[in-house]
Parts: sequence; C-alpha cells; structure tokens
Amino acid sequence: MSSSVGKLWRKLTGQVAAETGDTAVRSDGPRRERTLEQPTVTEPSSSVDHPLDPSLERTLEQSVADLSADIPEERGRQPVPGVMLVRAFAGHESAVRCVAFEPDGFTLASGSSDTTIKLWDLSSGKLVNTLAGHFKDPVFSVAFDFDGRTLVSGTDKGLVEQRKTSNGELFRALERQCSGTVFRVAIDSQGRRIAGGTDRGLIELWEATSGNKLRMLDGHEHSVYCVAFDPEGSKLASGGNDRTIKLWDVNRGRLLRTINGHQGTVRSVVFDPTGLTLASGSSDTTIKLWDANSGKMLRSLRGHTSRVEALAYSFDGSLLASKCRAGTIRIWNCETWETVAIIPEPTFTKWWIPALAFHPTLPLLATAGSDPDSPEALRSRRVHVWELDIDLLLSSQVSAPTAHDANAALVGDIAVGQSEDGLRANRQANSATELKIGTECLDL
Repeated sequence: MSSSVGKLWRKLTGQVAAETGDTAVRSDGPRRERTLEQPTVTEPSSSVDHPLDPSLERTLEQSVADLSADIPEERGRQPVPGVMLVRAFAGHESAVRCVAFEPDGFTLASGSSDTTIKLWDLSSGKLVNTLAGHFKDPVFSVAFDFDGRTLVSGTDKGLVEQRKTSNGELFRALERQCSGTVFRVAIDSQGRRIAGGTDRGLIELWEATSGNKLRMLDGHEHSVYCVAFDPEGSKLASGGNDRTIKLWDVNRGRLLRTINGHQGTVRSVVFDPTGLTLASGSSDTTIKLWDANSGKMLRSLRGHTSRVEALAYSFDGSLLASKCRAGTIRIWNCETWETVAIIPEPTFTKWWIPALAFHPTLPLLATAGSDPDSPEALRSRRVHVWELDIDLLLSSQVSAPTAHDANAALVGDIAVGQSEDGLRANRQANSATELKIGTECLDL
C-alpha cells in the first residue's frame, strides 16, 4: 500500500514545518541540510539612517551567496548539542536591551542604550534600517503589532512611540498620563491595545489604531518591570518591584487576581501559547509556573544562580527559554521541566538586559550577544540568533550538564560538582544583594 506525504519546509532553516499523510511530523530519517551554516554580521558604514535594503527582493540563495564580513571566531558556534549560532548582527554602539520578531518572522528588531532601534533582515542577514529619534533615551522595549506594520517602543525617559516598520517613519508619540520610565511595552494579538509598564507602579493602556488613552491600571506598589497579554488579548499579566504578579481584565479595566510567591522582584512574565499557564522570572533566581485562571502555583524551577531577567516560550510551547544576569540562557523541556541546554551568553551585568525572543514559527531564539572574550564594558552589543534542534533537545538522550557532572569546573551558571548546600548558599548570596526594593533601578 503506497502512502502520500506532503511537506512544508521552512525557508530560513530548511526544517520540515509540517507533513500531511501517513508519516508523522517528526521523523527519524536523515538530518536536514542546514541552509545557514555561517553566522554573519553587517557593520554599518556610518551612523546615519540606513535605507531599505533592495536585497530583500532577491531569493534566499542569492542573498546567502552575497553575505560578507563573516565573524571567523563565531562561525558555526555550537555551545551544546542541538544549539547552533546562525546569525550574529553587529552595529549597535551600546548594549542591546530588547529584541522582537516581526509576526511574519522575516524581520528582527533590536533596541539599545545607544538610543536607536535597528531592523535586521533574517534571510539576508543584513541591516534593513536604523530608527533614530529617541535623543538620549535608551530603548528598553520594542514590540510589533499583529500584522508587523507598526513598531512600538518604550524608553528610559518615558517616550512611547509608534513607527512604520516599512520606513521607520515616526507617526505617533503616545500621550502619557504619568511621567517616568516605560520598562516594557506589549501589543495584544489582535492589534487592539498597547500596554506599558512604568516606574510609577502604573500600567497605561492605549488604543493601538488611534493612539488614544484607554485607562490606567493601578495596583502595584512599585515599578512595573514586565507586562504580557494572553493569546486572546483579553487578559494582561504584570510583575514588578513589589514582588507580586497581577492579572488584569483589560476589557473592564479591573484587577482579577494578585499572585504572591516570589521572594524578589518579578522581572519577566509570559503566557504559554495556550494561555493556560503563566511563567514568571524573578530576582530570587527562580522561575515559577502558575495556572493563569486560578493563580495557583504549578511548579518552581531552579537552576539559575542570579536573577532571571527574561523568559520566552517557543512557538509550539515545547520549550521555555530563560535568561539570567550571570550571562547564561537555559532551555527547559515543557513536559519534563528539565534543562535540556545551557547557552553561554556573556552579558554586560551593570544593566538590565532582558533581550530574549523566540521566532513566531521557527525554532530560532534571539538574544543580546557578545564578542567572544570581549571585556564586560563591550558585551551585549550584538544580536545573536540561535537555531534549536527541537527533536534533539526533547530527546530523552539529551540533557544539560547538572551538578552530577563532577569532572567539569563550571557549566553555564551552575558550579558543577558543588554540593547542594553550596548551591543554596550561592543562590542566597546572590539574592541577598538583589532583593533591595527601591535600589534595583540603579542598574537599568
């Protein structure tokens, strides 16, 4: 009996996206041919705005053939099995604070303390545009709207701006009711609302299409460091310096629930693709998983030894990525909740660097990156894009080194071979220096 199988292939990575017919989606056959074997970098020739790159109209093969200025020391970098560096973008003059993928997945935005936002073409590996105009304000957060036509940014001095993705044109500065830093901006999946978390303990909501103010959500006692909409866009999660997570009904503008459990500042919140689970990362070095409806804690993940600054779910919900201040990224299996990979990513530790984002449809993870062996003052100025082999990472035969590996001196952010008491003491020492409400904003 013959079988008929249809396959959809990812343009960027060459991975099978889906199959129809009698064959399962995941195959044990030969490994795919990697189409992007060498990370590349584009160094802008000047600091002026860059026009749209005409190479975007070329085929992927033509673009890859024209790539230049490879980074020899980073070519094909593979820190652990199942993780490969496929892009390395350079051009920012200071630390990259945030990254975001366009919904169609072809463009990556990065915001920096150099006051600019840069747009990178993922297929060609080239700089598309540099968006200036934030004057002396570091860019803390960027987010695309649901169709990728608009980019919203939040800054240190409180500017919240909407720009056209096509040419970077600023067409609206959102009116704010309170002054101060906007740590995080988010747009719901329907493109209806924009939310901004501020250092005044308030969350501001705007209508995305008109820019009109909708309401203020007042409930946190201190700075709101993170906000995230659920997949339907009707619920908003927020976390901040008061060590709480709050769930809001954005349609009615009311607080649904306050969740307590972290012993430190809540730095990151993110819903899984189903919207049923909420993950939070904190200065207490833990990641906690919550039932998004009841607020009940489902699980607490330990492994990082410094504050967890950013979280991101993969497009299929099978992996959770977490980034800590010590400069490592952990990849978690969302079924077993074991660490399946640890990616070393040296970080400029004097600032909050929450840059971390999964591609909307591909197993690609973007983060603030550093030159190999670069001094701390020059770290986090690149954008790295890592390709994850989900099949390999989810395999029971693959696991990240743990405290049982006595032969290694240091793996990721865990001192391998150290006793449980030593690990606990290390976590407590790190936490003690970070759990000072009212002083953590000094490293922003």
